[in-house]
Order: sequence, then C-alpha cells, then structure tokens
Amino acid sequence: MSELRNIIDQMISQQILHQRFYLKPYRCPNGRLFIGFGRNLNDKGITKAEAIILLENDIKECIDDLKTIFLDFDHLPESVQMVLLDMRLNLGKEQFLHLEKIIAAVKDHDFEKAANEIQNVSWASHTQDHPQILTHMIRQVDAFSNPDNDTNHKKTKQYSQTKNDLSKINLQLSAYSIVETESIGPNTRIWSFTKILAGAVIGSDCNICDHVFIENDVRLGDRVTVKCGVQLWDGIRVEDDVFIGPNATFTNDLFPRSKQYPEKFQETILRKGCSIGANATILCGIEIGERAIVGAGSVVTKNVPPDAIVYGNPAVVQRYIK
Repeated sequence: MSELRNIIDQMISQQILHQRFYLKPYRCPNGRLFIGFGRNLNDKGITKAEAIILLENDIKECIDDLKTIFLDFDHLPESVQMVLLDMRLNLGKEQFLHLEKIIAAVKDHDFEKAANEIQNVSWASHTQDHPQILTHMIRQVDAFSNPDNDTNHKKTKQYSQTKNDLSKINLQLSAYSIVETESIGPNTRIWSFTKILAGAVIGSDCNICDHVFIENDVRLGDRVTVKCGVQLWDGIRVEDDVFIGPNATFTNDLFPRSKQYPEKFQETILRKGCSIGANATILCGIEIGERAIVGAGSVVTKNVPPDAIVYGNPAVVQRYIK
C-alpha cells in the first residue's frame, strides 16, 4: 500500500510540474473542455463523489458569505439558516444581495414577513416548488425555536404537501424532519429529526416521534405510534393501532455481514393493536400477535401469540390478557 501511495505522490508532483493548471474550463486545440490538471470534461466529466466535494466547498463558501451579511447568523434558528443557505446557494451571491426585503426582515427577526417575501422570488424552472418549501420551513420557527417550551413544541402548523400535490393531505410536519415518501395518510404527525425514505407507506393518524428512521420497504397502518429513537428497517410490517415504545430495536437479517445483502430481507409482522415496550429487541422473521404486549427490555426470539404478555431474555409468555 505504501508503494502505491509513493507512486501516486510522484505522479502528482510530475503532473504539477509539467501540466498547466486551469481553475476554469478551457478548450484545447481539438475543441475539448479541460479543467485543473488536464481533467477531460467531455470524455470523463466528474464523479458523484467529486461533485459532492465541490458542493460542500460551495456550501462552506456560502456560509462564510452569509456570516458577513447576518452578523448573528450562528444564532438564527436552524430552519432560517437552512432557508438562507438554500437561497444563497441556488440564486448566487449577486441575485441574493438583491433580496433586500428578505434580508431586512431576517435581520429584524420578522420571519413571517420574510416568508411572505420569499413568494416573490424568481426561481429557475427546475426549482419552482422552492417558494412553498422554503416558506413552510421558515414559518416553523415559532413552533420549534424553543424546544424546551412544550407549548411552543405543540404549535406545529398544519400544511398541505406541495410536492406533486400529494393528495392534498394535511400533515403536522416538523421543519427539521426529512420526509421523502409520498405515501402518507391524512392527519399523521411527524416530529423533529425524523427521516422517512421514499418507498415507505405510512397510514393515517399516525404519530411518529423525534429521531425515528423508516426505511423503504416498511408499511405502517393507521393510528400507529412510533416513539423516539426507533428504526424501522426493510421488511417491517406494522398493522393498525400498534404502539412501538422508545428505543425499541428491530432487525431484518439474522446473519448480517458488512456490504453483503440477502436477496430479500425477512419480514417481521406486528399485528393489530399489539404493543412493544421500551428498549425491547425484536428479532426478524417473527410475528407479534394481535393485542399482545412485549415488556420493556425484552428480547423476542420467536412468535408471540395473540393477547399474550411476554417479557424476559428470551421473552416468554407470562400470562394472557383476559
């Protein structure tokens, strides 16, 4: 490995010595575009990893620029920082500086006025949904600016999804969550720092609490409660009226190996009305019966019958609900 590193270092030094360096694209006599130390943009372009590096550098540059415009940038609510950064990144420095009314409103901490002014910004055709998204984000400040205030935390605002006009369902959605799926039933609540991938299906009247991760091949029924710190992996099936306690742990592969994936992940089924206690561990490929209760901290290794109360490690039936 050290010999390969030595060869790479020598080649870098040689190219720096003999190749001209270009910060911006230039055309060679054959009409091809090059940049840097001879990178052929026509034939090779850049990789996704290289594009992410460029994006990260652009974001850092935008943050530095915003700090010169907003002296209290580091102390602004995170959702406001994200909105400003998004606009600065997508509009460019010159056009962003023309947003004088938005800049003045943010400096005055009048975020409602800033949200209204965002609607008047001209966007490129591929970002036409940006005004609605950014307006929603900045209007969540009142609900989430003081997480220690329970009254404020409950003031999450109702809104209709704008992305692809998702059946115009009403959600209570934190600005700090990332929701990629378009399959969500009405009146579901999704709290802060939760991420739901695009393939997941979420029912109506669900309550998905903070710090929850839901993978693609996951199905949740109606009126499901998922408490904080839960991860639902591919293959999890949750029927109606199920309660999943905080930090309950699920699996989908009995013999996991890094970078090795089964053709299909095993299904774990939580039947209607069952409850999973806090910190319980549920091995994959099993079924929790209707109305069954799994005690806190239990390790469930086999099917649980309907109406059974189980706990322990391994969990065993202690009694049945009468």
